[in-house]
Amino acid sequence: MVSARASFSSLLPFLLLSAGTLSSLPSEAAEARVLPPGRSKFALIWGQSAGISETTTSSGERVSIMSPYQLELSGQNFRRAEPQLSQLVQWLNNQSNYRYDVTSTSNHGVVLSNDEQLPLLGDALSRGSLGIDAEARRSAWVFSFQHGITPRWSAAIAVPVIRQSVRFRPEIGGRNTALDIYEGFAAGNAGGVQNLVDGLQLLSSINTETFQQILEARGYERFGDYEGSGMGDLILGSRYLYSENSTRHGALLTSVQAQVTAPTGRLARANRLTEMDFGTGAWTAQLIHVTNAAVLERVILSHQLAYTAKLPFSRMRRVPRQAGDFLPDASTEEPVLSRLGDQWMTSAGALFRINPTVTLESQVFWAWKARDRFSGALQSAASYESLGEGTASRSCYAQFSLAASSVSAFLRDHFAVPGDATFTWNQPISGRNQILAPYGMAELALYF
Repeated sequence: MVSARASFSSLLPFLLLSAGTLSSLPSEAAEARVLPPGRSKFALIWGQSAGISETTTSSGERVSIMSPYQLELSGQNFRRAEPQLSQLVQWLNNQSNYRYDVTSTSNHGVVLSNDEQLPLLGDALSRGSLGIDAEARRSAWVFSFQHGITPRWSAAIAVPVIRQSVRFRPEIGGRNTALDIYEGFAAGNAGGVQNLVDGLQLLSSINTETFQQILEARGYERFGDYEGSGMGDLILGSRYLYSENSTRHGALLTSVQAQVTAPTGRLARANRLTEMDFGTGAWTAQLIHVTNAAVLERVILSHQLAYTAKLPFSRMRRVPRQAGDFLPDASTEEPVLSRLGDQWMTSAGALFRINPTVTLESQVFWAWKARDRFSGALQSAASYESLGEGTASRSCYAQFSLAASSVSAFLRDHFAVPGDATFTWNQPISGRNQILAPYGMAELALYF
């Protein structure tokens, strides 16, 4: 008999945005059964993410996915960005009898004072903060084919076609102390400090277009909305049912599934900060152990344990020469050997059969990923090590599915075509260094 739930839905690598790269959020159907020999299943799966705008930090705090590009335009950051600006900060701090008082309404906050509680002018120098909010959406069509080879062995192939978009909203906000200091102190100076005064005036007028010009000067394309589509990573899978025992309420099934993912999805270019990957870039192998146990007439409990490993691969990256360099220029671009961290996943769930046609299923997943590691030939070991910061992650998410099957009706000659339709929602619960990406899926499958 063809199983209404004998699905390789777990072959869908639903990839979502993560700080300029993509991380895999699987949709594992906890199914241990295989197709009967000679029987096939064709499935068309459509997935769509909700708007993705948040990720979590290493402590579990929710932040914007663009937090690496939320930059305080302060005196301390100016010191690292440009030698001329560093000279400006130093010169302002040398005017030690002047301080900046944010509460002062006279002379634009610049006051004559020796109060060490008030910051020196250079330390108080700020254009505000650069904010780049973004929201990403991703959809995928996955075409999968599964075939039963023996009573215990099925094989499958899945081909994803992905469409993704990102919307950006750049702005500069906060207090412009550079303008305060310019108008309250520096505007009256000339002579030997005129160049520094000009630099202060320039800082006070920085806007989002200035940031775009900085990107272009460093060899990047301008920030802007992004849309793209293309093929994702090709997946080959096989499932072997190695144990099947009868119980009072049904059966106890255990199977092992192996998957190989080929890196057919193209990768984003190093000079395009808004472009997204369509795959991982790595050959990937995954082993999944699945157990199904019927505990009541209509209830089946499930458990999964999965391990994923990725082979090293090379891609073009820009490697920061020093800490704090969040926009390394084109001279730092090189082939970087990438070793993506191994992953573990386990899940527990239950399926309830309302009737021979309709089933409800819920699962909770826990996933862990090791730190990514990088190496190259042009920079120091510390520079490559910095690329792996924040790549070790863990997450917990829930999945809810509603399925309707015509298989039982087909076997009773009450329906012309055997198939099923499944609707799934995946909801993140918690995580560390993990994208918060709720998404929904719909699957239509036919058996023949």
